[in-house]
Amino acid sequence: MVHHQIKVVQALASTLTAGGRGVTGTAFPNQPEQALKII
Repeated sequence: MVHHQIKVVQALASTLTAGGRGVTGTAFPNQPEQALKII
């Protein structure tokens, strides 16, 4: 369970780093629900 959560966090981090920069200029966009839809 914990290992799976780590992999999900890593996937979120890479997704936000790639897609979030164009949205807000940071790795944490203001619309986390959109990031969750990608996964």
